[in-house]
Amino acid sequence: MPLKPLLLSALFALPASAAEPVLEARAKGAVVAKGSAAELSARVATSRVVVPNPFLGGRSKPYEAFPAAALLDALYGKDWRDAPSGEVAFLAADGYAARVATAKLLEGGAWLAFRDLDKAPAWEPVGEKNADPSPFFLIWEKARTPEAGYAWPWQVVAVETTRFEDAYPHLAPAGAKAGSPELRGYSLFRAHCVKCHGLDQEGGKVGPDLNAPRNVTEYRPKDQLKAFIKRASSFRYTQMPDHDSLSDKDLEDLWRYLKLKAAQRQKPW
Repeated sequence: MPLKPLLLSALFALPASAAEPVLEARAKGAVVAKGSAAELSARVATSRVVVPNPFLGGRSKPYEAFPAAALLDALYGKDWRDAPSGEVAFLAADGYAARVATAKLLEGGAWLAFRDLDKAPAWEPVGEKNADPSPFFLIWEKARTPEAGYAWPWQVVAVETTRFEDAYPHLAPAGAKAGSPELRGYSLFRAHCVKCHGLDQEGGKVGPDLNAPRNVTEYRPKDQLKAFIKRASSFRYTQMPDHDSLSDKDLEDLWRYLKLKAAQRQKPW
């Protein structure tokens, strides 16, 4: 994706305060722009946004936030909008990577919050682990919830424009036919798993790798693995979310994909 170096160099000419968190914009692994909330707000208009927060039991919550699409325009120019199969990865401080399709960001309703208006300068903790969502938190209006396929990553420290296939070239199930269980399972893995889990060290880093050194289907019984994916909380206290929306067919497709990838390891571990 061609960038606009003159725009980017002009955008963030002043260094951010050492004490103020900075958001990095990356492309092809390189930092192409960065700025603190104050620097960004000098270039992109912010708004008070009230959203029903699914990590606060759906309670309405006010934040000061950047409209996500306008912020990405300022960081990258508008070319990010045109990339085929484009995605923007929202990268958290702990290694969590939430990949959001460009098309979803262009729907409207996506905001990158930088201030909790109820608690400023602090932030109200979110989620079961009472996590501090600062410095940046992707939030959505109009009932765009995680259950509906919209990621709400917190502790965001960077964004990166990419295509999924370029970022993770070996996750696709080689040889899988169109409409096959393995290909459907791959789509489910992309939607629900890759934010935390990888295969052969490609993918998320928060959870364990599911293909290295051994594939998870090789040491977990099929029915147990499917039950754990659907409701991990019934097995142990864990950061892994439940996936009650996945049907028995979905779980079978996901298992078939993981089973196939056991035979497609990138190297012997």
